[in-house]
Amino acid sequence: MIKVLLALTVLTAVMFGGDYEELEKNCNSKNATACKKMGDICYRKVDFDNLKKDKNSISAFENDKNAILALKYFSKACDEGDASGCHFSGDMYFGGYGTKNDKPMSVKFYIKACDGDDYQGCNRLGMLYGYGMGVKRDMLLSKEYHKKAIETKDKACAEGDNFACVYRFMSL
Repeated sequence: MIKVLLALTVLTAVMFGGDYEELEKNCNSKNATACKKMGDICYRKVDFDNLKKDKNSISAFENDKNAILALKYFSKACDEGDASGCHFSGDMYFGGYGTKNDKPMSVKFYIKACDGDDYQGCNRLGMLYGYGMGVKRDMLLSKEYHKKAIETKDKACAEGDNFACVYRFMSL
């Protein structure tokens, strides 16, 4: 089992360009891309299937060491200007991964993401305002955020973001 985990760690580090120590060094030097990659690596180590089997799963998700590290690195990426790091931080707070479930905090991160033209952050804000989750329900704001999500998605697609080209938004 340890050999498998070590192999997965090495494979993940290679897939994300560089070794773990180098990425961490670059992240500590305020390199947003390195911080985002570190968050991705840690997030992929979270054993969601095993955590879901835990009867006290909310606490298990909050206290999972890899989720805590993922949130730390995504937040650092966000602080350094990586909008996708902001939307992933929002996802972590929204879902209670590596922290307590905190919808108002997720909104703050999604706003930063959307302000940085991250279409997923804009879409999530549209949903939250549409359903009144973590914010007061506001259909006008929901519509504005969904409109910006579509605009930024189309721009990202035109710039070569293949995921943006096939991304589907949740409609209300």
